[in-house]
Amino acid sequence: MGYANVPGPRVVARCLRWGLPFGVSVVTLWLLAGQIDPADIRSIAATVQQVSSFQILGAVVLSALSFWAVGRYDVVAHRHFQTGVEAKSARNSGIAAVALAQTLGFGLLTGALVRWRMLPGLTMPMALRLSAFVCLSFLGALAFLLAVACLALPAPSGAALPAMTVLAAALLFLWVLFRSPVLRFGRMTFALPTLPAVAGIVLWAALDTVAAAGAFYLLLPNDGLGFGAFFPLFLIALGAALLSGAPGGVGPFELSLLALLPHVPAPDLLATILLYRAVYYALPAILALALCAFPQPRPFNRTQWRAPREADLQAAPRSEVGVIRQNGGALLQVAEATLATWPAGQTRVGLFDPLSGSVTPLLPALRQAARKENRLACLYKITARTAISARLAHWHVLRFAQEAVLSPMDFDLNIPSRRGLRRKLRQAEKSGITTCRATRLPLAAMTEIDAAWQEERGGARAGTMGCFCPDYIAAQNVFLAYRADDLLGFVSFHVSRQEWCLDLMRSTLNAPDGTMHVLVQQAIRAAAEARVPRLSLAAVPEVPALQRGLLGRIWRVLTKRHNAAGLRQFKASFAPRWQPLYAAAPSRTALWLSLLDIARAVHRPSLPANTHNEDEYNEVAPIIAS
Repeated sequence: MGYANVPGPRVVARCLRWGLPFGVSVVTLWLLAGQIDPADIRSIAATVQQVSSFQILGAVVLSALSFWAVGRYDVVAHRHFQTGVEAKSARNSGIAAVALAQTLGFGLLTGALVRWRMLPGLTMPMALRLSAFVCLSFLGALAFLLAVACLALPAPSGAALPAMTVLAAALLFLWVLFRSPVLRFGRMTFALPTLPAVAGIVLWAALDTVAAAGAFYLLLPNDGLGFGAFFPLFLIALGAALLSGAPGGVGPFELSLLALLPHVPAPDLLATILLYRAVYYALPAILALALCAFPQPRPFNRTQWRAPREADLQAAPRSEVGVIRQNGGALLQVAEATLATWPAGQTRVGLFDPLSGSVTPLLPALRQAARKENRLACLYKITARTAISARLAHWHVLRFAQEAVLSPMDFDLNIPSRRGLRRKLRQAEKSGITTCRATRLPLAAMTEIDAAWQEERGGARAGTMGCFCPDYIAAQNVFLAYRADDLLGFVSFHVSRQEWCLDLMRSTLNAPDGTMHVLVQQAIRAAAEARVPRLSLAAVPEVPALQRGLLGRIWRVLTKRHNAAGLRQFKASFAPRWQPLYAAAPSRTALWLSLLDIARAVHRPSLPANTHNEDEYNEVAPIIAS
């Protein structure tokens, strides 16, 4: 017996993939036909004739509202993938794609083809990703809405436990999104939707399904069934139709409604379904075909982020802006105003005061840029002057930190408030510590110190705090502490013409007391010689709003865990001037969510690939900014 003509496994799998949806429709339609008496067909026609023009018009209006919401899914999807397609073009292509896909079936491929056709310049792989994102996100939102409806509205018996399970899974999913914005599988990475994107998807799904259910409900003969009782049943039937994969959900949708609405006469229900399919499926599909004949004009409008130049960072009033060399930051520019920004997981963060110009024109630009990324907008570590401008623009402002600031040229070690510092310096001198400003970096020794420090402290911080990396630290001023020929520790400073700012502090586990103090003191002397007007020891957390009650106790536990008191004590020994720092966001909710997101990004970072580039760890390496 020969096997030459036997189809291969791939052919069989392909036939099953494309043939199964049609098989589902055939089987369910056969089951449906068994429940219909031939005499009922005339009753169906009579019921259709009894539907008023006002009912049909209302259903058309609600269907239009539903498809308007459907188009917003694509706006969220395009922002997620950063395609640069403007909202109007994304919405129109999404409406056409869903209208045709739900009627013709094979939603993933049909929707991708429509999007590819309507958006010139969009690649087919990206169109497929957009279709998959819309399909999966809608199914997830539908499951969530169905769970909420089953708990809040009259629902079939036995629905409570599955609904609570879905809600628990949804909460877990939100927690995963917040903690890990990016999933990694080997060398592959997947950017998860942000919390604002998820909120948008659920909002538009709610409007979409309520309007679609309302259109069906208007066409249904009045039998005393309230919309609140009907809505969960409609969602169940819709879910069964979508999961079946049948073209248009034909068969599973009808069979589900017949089972869920046994008190509604079958002819009346089938007449409603016929009208609904004409209004919600056939009419939009015809309009979508006409829309496909006119591709969207010039749909791409990418946000232009300017990469930071060394000249920008050297001229910055706040040298700490140099952290964007490492955290993926970019500059946002509006006319003469420039702001350093950093994309945290859920937030587009405007870092520090503007590099140039006023913050006022930058506020709407930052908000719009964040919206195009499905992110929140936030200003972080801004001074009082910028905070006042943000408040005048109706942003919510919160004081959350204090920055330790010194004037190097006026620094006097012999004042009474620095006697603790003098004691630390004497201890370091007795231990035989010598310091120097690095012109060549002993990277191998520095790497060992950083690795031991991370193991002791539970990992490095990131985001708004620098991580040890040869390329990154080479652009800073670095000071080294030795005892004999052994490196005991080092500190690094961001540098601009107007300021130096403390960044990295690392020491061996057995470094003598006062090692960090003598390193910073050496940096203050060097800054004075360079006639730098301002030296910052960076910020320590201080949130007056979290000083009392339960929140105050939680805050004290967190700050103790991260040794905030010890860090403040170290900086206070230099008797600095304490300058309050603020955060600002368009709403109070956005402000607190942004601060939580920044804290997550700092304490649970996804470090850049070049943070520890072992191939570059030579015994010595040139320092760029020596």
